[in-house]
Amino acid sequence: MIQGHWCRINNGLITKETDFNGGVITTAWDAARRLPTTITRGADTALAQTETMQWHATFNLPTLVTEPGRSTAYTYDAKGNLITETITDTNTSSGQVRQRQWAYNDQGLVATATEANGAVSKYAYDALGNLIQATDALGHVTQYAYDKANHLISKTDPNGVVTTYTWDARDHLLTQTVGGQQTTTLTYNPTGTLATQTLPTGARLTYSYDPAHRLTGIQDDQGNRIEYTLDNAGNRIAENMKAPSGNLTRTFTRGIDALGRIQQVTGRE
Repeated sequence: MIQGHWCRINNGLITKETDFNGGVITTAWDAARRLPTTITRGADTALAQTETMQWHATFNLPTLVTEPGRSTAYTYDAKGNLITETITDTNTSSGQVRQRQWAYNDQGLVATATEANGAVSKYAYDALGNLIQATDALGHVTQYAYDKANHLISKTDPNGVVTTYTWDARDHLLTQTVGGQQTTTLTYNPTGTLATQTLPTGARLTYSYDPAHRLTGIQDDQGNRIEYTLDNAGNRIAENMKAPSGNLTRTFTRGIDALGRIQQVTGRE
């Protein structure tokens, strides 16, 4: 088994971690509350990025997060529900500010959400907390229905198009039917990963995985295939597309930096 390496302080908090690709993450803590106050990714490199956090006095919830290019402030109600999120751009002198707001019903569920541009969406729920109606800022209504196990079984969009869903006993989605005609069917491996997907056209996709259950390939019923190469951290560093004959039709490779970000993509068609 491939593992990362880490150092711990006496109370079990990780202060330095080396990931599968050698990238170093350092963390400073509020030891009394066991909450991180500073996280630096790509430590000891020119790519180092530091994120700082301040925390609510009562709830283990952030009140201010500062990261390269922006800061985000949060406020909460007496129950710990998020009521405002204020993002300030720190990359420019203008310091652009955007704020989103939320209000809640007696169940503690979001009743209204207000975007930075003032657009308001409204939500209604059943007694079990399942979303049954969503109304966007333009007044468009989407309705939802559920079975006794709280699985979504139908969705009616603002145009009246109904999508229905079926599920197995393990809560896996089995079918999705749009407008009573277009059905997509899914099957699963014993591990719970998606095995096949049959599209409304009848075309079938088969999915393959490595021993860690990470997706490594997709093949259609004509034999066309996409193969993924993963690094130790699970990042896709190469994609090869092959014809039924096995001939390579397209290939891409990705360069990943110490922070897990894509730095370079090369390939051909």
